[in-house]
Amino acid sequence: MELNILIRIPLLLIPFILIIRYRNSLIGWISKIKLPRILLALIVSIPLIIFEEHINCGAYGCTNVFLPPTLWFLLVMELGFFLLLKIIPIKNIIFQTVFLSTLGIIFELFIGAAHAEFQQLAFSQPATFFLLSLWVAVSYAFVLFLPLLILKVQPIFNSRSSTSTSSV
Repeated sequence: MELNILIRIPLLLIPFILIIRYRNSLIGWISKIKLPRILLALIVSIPLIIFEEHINCGAYGCTNVFLPPTLWFLLVMELGFFLLLKIIPIKNIIFQTVFLSTLGIIFELFIGAAHAEFQQLAFSQPATFFLLSLWVAVSYAFVLFLPLLILKVQPIFNSRSSTSTSSV
């Protein structure tokens, strides 16, 4: 079932706003899990990708299955994004999200499932192309924002244990 755009927008924006609003609580809860941060970020992104793909993915029939066939590719792409951020050190989470969302737009424009239609919109209907590009950016930001925050979390050490080991 293809969702109407008037349903898609709030269906993606409301959870994204909630993630932004409660990011500290979410990060505090998630960071208690003792896994490498990059693995934890990828695991956290799985339900976000599934949710986003069920809203936006029509090309591969993602709304007809629980695990969209694009999940594994998007996880590998996200891992590549995370490794790219190791090479290009951007400190601000907003700039990281905007940078990766821009890469997502470029990916959708040249490689994505609907790249021919996306390119055609760029020349025939620039206003629609601009709005669709904003939507693609929001979709990528939804999938990447929380995992990026997880990658930025500094390990929390108990101050009592660090002082006791330094006195020994």
